[in-house]
Amino acid sequence: MANNSKSGKTQNAVKARAVLFELETVAVNGRKTLYDTVRRALKDEKSDLTPVDYSRYFMDRPLAEGLERYVGARELNVPVAQLSKRIDADIAAWASGGRLKLNPALSAWLERRQPSQVRMGALCGLGGSVTEALSAALGLKDKSDDCLFLAMEGGRSPTADAWLKLAKQLKVIPPLCVVLASGMKSVKSAIAAGMHCVAIEDSFNAFQDFSGADYIVDELDADILDKALELMQRH
Repeated sequence: MANNSKSGKTQNAVKARAVLFELETVAVNGRKTLYDTVRRALKDEKSDLTPVDYSRYFMDRPLAEGLERYVGARELNVPVAQLSKRIDADIAAWASGGRLKLNPALSAWLERRQPSQVRMGALCGLGGSVTEALSAALGLKDKSDDCLFLAMEGGRSPTADAWLKLAKQLKVIPPLCVVLASGMKSVKSAIAAGMHCVAIEDSFNAFQDFSGADYIVDELDADILDKALELMQRH
């Protein structure tokens, strides 16, 4: 009986699938908000941050590091530590705000998802408190109480290890995971982890290399989610 039980558990684990995504840039259009927040703070310091400069200095790295690089390159006399704390506070206020809306395609998919067949998990690079506030503000916990959220401290893009950790906790093998990602490092990390991937372009990442992704789209929609799930049915 023990052998049969063990075999049954293995089969269930293999059959389970998962949709994984970036919380702050896929579940909600947070990158534009993050850019606007940093831009406002720098504008008060008499510096105009362009989308190109934001992509160059701030994407895929911690806020404080991005500020240091930007301030150094522009030779600005700016109190980086103080400015970083202000921006962090503004981001926290945004994450806990009541006017955030979940991505419509993701919301519609959640309504018809069968949790026993497709599990769900999200990574967030904005720290634990923001992850908690953002998932609550978007209503994700109400829509899907089985969803797993993992916070990454430091503001970096998800690594292969982070995606693998999320899949492991959901008890889904990598080939049966599809990642919804919006940055090159995150996409490449998902691919390196042996997962399927949908790369979502925006005005900040359109120049990045998304080669290797199963799909590259400029907007997430229900059709793409269905196609992504079909990829996993081949295993």
